[in-house]
Amino acid sequence: MVEKTVLTEQEEMFLKEVWCLREKQKNNIASLQPIFPQKQWVSLLKTLSESGFIVSSDDSIEFTDKGEACTQAIIRRRRLTELLLYNILNVSLNISTSNACKIEHLISDEVTERICAFLGHPTQCPHGNPIPPGHCCSKHESVRPLIEPLTNFSPGEKGKVIFIAGNDSNRLNRLTSLGVYPGTVLTLRQRKPAAIVRVGETDIALEPSLAKKIYCRTLSKQTCENSSTLNIDTL
Repeated sequence: MVEKTVLTEQEEMFLKEVWCLREKQKNNIASLQPIFPQKQWVSLLKTLSESGFIVSSDDSIEFTDKGEACTQAIIRRRRLTELLLYNILNVSLNISTSNACKIEHLISDEVTERICAFLGHPTQCPHGNPIPPGHCCSKHESVRPLIEPLTNFSPGEKGKVIFIAGNDSNRLNRLTSLGVYPGTVLTLRQRKPAAIVRVGETDIALEPSLAKKIYCRTLSKQTCENSSTLNIDTL
């Protein structure tokens, strides 16, 4: 067996396709033939078999433990990146998919974990396919996500706006004019029926559909002071 720790982009692509075909219960050589030119898939199959990533017999292809772990990491990077582009940056699904295909070969495990925490440890990509869990996900039940929508905050909690999801320019411009934009520090004063947040000395009422699109990093929890007069701008 040839010891191999660093894979080429083509080798990673091959392993990824085997994984995706297995999800469709089609992890056989015949299913790979339309995806790769014959000379290429024959060479990749030989190299990855000799390197201990896969085992092929007759028409079937199976992962070794080494290949399973390696390919799971590739799939995880791919699907998290795709979700980041599609859900957060509002990139179209086709472009998200094509760009994620390139980025998956470049990002480190540390960056992958950060993306996962940023997205709140998601379980599915935009296509509905499962995202393999990582080490950070095993701690998810006891550790609060790094970034959360404002609607997850409790009254009195202070947070820093990290990003605002959605592409409604009118709403975004309105929020900006009120001082709610990435980098703004705000305090949630009331969650229902409308979310009321304090920005500086101003209280702003936000409808729930908009409040859930404002993603913040928790800073602290403060006691909300009672006020007889609220200066509220409503969106």
